[in-house]
Amino acid sequence: MLGFTPYQKLTQRDAEEYVKAVTAAVPGVPVFLYNNSGRQPFDLEPATYVRILRACPAVVGVKEVVSTHVPRFQAAVAAAGLTPRGHMYFSGSDADFIEQFTEHGF
Repeated sequence: MLGFTPYQKLTQRDAEEYVKAVTAAVPGVPVFLYNNSGRQPFDLEPATYVRILRACPAVVGVKEVVSTHVPRFQAAVAAAGLTPRGHMYFSGSDADFIEQFTEHGF
């Protein structure tokens, strides 16, 4: 799980470069991005996620704190014509997990 720093407001480009640097430093290790937009000053945009997926094959999914944001990521990946590569999407709190998983698959 790779989160974004809560101590400064990153740009989308900063986040993209950060993920590229981390995945290059740990080749072969699957990376799951953690977008905690509800508690930090950064919110990963779906277009940035698509660029990251294209550049970083080690990225296997995203955990989005705001459950209504997950479809944005799914739509952006589909619109970009990217094969899912087994991508996973998770969202919400522990209390929401069963409903999210059974109803939406994330």
